[in-house]
Amino acid sequence: MGNQKITTVFVFSLKAEGKYQRTQFRDNEPIVSPTFPELVLTAAQVWSA
Repeated sequence: MGNQKITTVFVFSLKAEGKYQRTQFRDNEPIVSPTFPELVLTAAQVWSA
């Protein structure tokens, strides 16, 4: 059996206080980026490229 791998993408955003906030997106979740709001990709699409 083993562990099934889940495609995961992390987006890091720099906040006003100088710290990074990490947001996780998995499989077919749409990736949301404050830097690239027009981005239309899922984590699975990134890993299949």
